[in-house]
Amino acid sequence: MPRKTDGDKIDELQKTVAILEQRSEHTENAMAELNTNYRGFVQQFNDIRRELEREIAVLKVAIDELRRWTEKNGIGDLKSEISLLKDKVTKLETAMDRIGTRAWSVVPNIVGALVSAFIGAIVAILVTRPR
Repeated sequence: MPRKTDGDKIDELQKTVAILEQRSEHTENAMAELNTNYRGFVQQFNDIRRELEREIAVLKVAIDELRRWTEKNGIGDLKSEISLLKDKVTKLETAMDRIGTRAWSVVPNIVGALVSAFIGAIVAILVTRPR
């Protein structure tokens, strides 16, 4: 292969430089687009962060108000009264169950007495009846 002349070398070098310039331009364009997208992302992120900070502040205020209201209205006393009422309801339910059980325990005695009276009446009729 013959040796390359200086002109051929310069032509090759110019082609290589043109390719490198084109690639550099594409890289710069891509970097500018990425920078624009990054700025938009940062702006959205900051907006969301500010909104969340506002909502957290509102929630803190609401929690403080609720805490003050519960302290003012004595929720602890209400809880103890509710537990006392639950105990009383449980005792009443137990008493009602006992009363129901006692009421039904009389029924067999009454039924037995009625059956016994009925049988006694039939026997009395059969015995006193003339033959």
